[in-house]
Amino acid sequence: MWVYGLNPVIEVLRHRPKRVAEIRIHRTKGTPAEIFETAKKFNIPIKESSNAHLENICGSEAHQGIIARAPLPEYAQLDNVLEGIKARKPEGPGGPEGHALILILDSISDPQNLGALIRVAETAGVDAVIIPKDRAAGLSPTVAKASAGAIEWVPVCRVVNLKRAIEELKQAGFWVIGTSGRKGKLAWQADLTGRLAVVIGSEGKGMRPGVAAACDFIMRIPLQGKINSLNASVSAGIILFEILRQNYERLKPEI
Repeated sequence: MWVYGLNPVIEVLRHRPKRVAEIRIHRTKGTPAEIFETAKKFNIPIKESSNAHLENICGSEAHQGIIARAPLPEYAQLDNVLEGIKARKPEGPGGPEGHALILILDSISDPQNLGALIRVAETAGVDAVIIPKDRAAGLSPTVAKASAGAIEWVPVCRVVNLKRAIEELKQAGFWVIGTSGRKGKLAWQADLTGRLAVVIGSEGKGMRPGVAAACDFIMRIPLQGKINSLNASVSAGIILFEILRQNYERLKPEI
């Protein structure tokens, strides 16, 4: 598997340098020194190639002159994620009554959107992203590129049944919040402290009815213009950072 793009290559070198088999670049000039230093430290060969050759290898024009041969991150297990949250110190932000945050993506089929959502999730301090196995995009080099390498740092759980995953989260003490453009509480009028899981639906249809019914409550972003929807990653960013805002005073020693 080839990871392509400057940020994805840098992040895989930072997180999993021992899994990188080789790096190919178009030019050494202008390439960050960190790449050469890490490659030297871990004995990763670097080869120069033409832009056309890089495109042919990775199948994309968006390689930015650098690709790395490395496996994609493995999917995380939801049970392990919940165990990790449970094991945090009781007095810390993620203790028994503390802050924890999971992003659930319902039927996001576009890899670019999935990558953008994972990028937002990582920057907002999300503990894990949950995606369905069927009728949805999964991890891929395109997702890695769109995430700017964030797939290296946020666990992604791929589950067979989202409703079952939601029930598992509820049993672990999470409130599950659905999102809608037309109904529900305004995002900044809801109490968004404690353990939360936020569901973002597809841009075309939103959450599926069964998933929406499994949520504890629905939250909305009030749209003021004539366009009646937002990009999924924009919606997620607004809501996740409102959650961060409400929890910031308790979390800032950790940030």
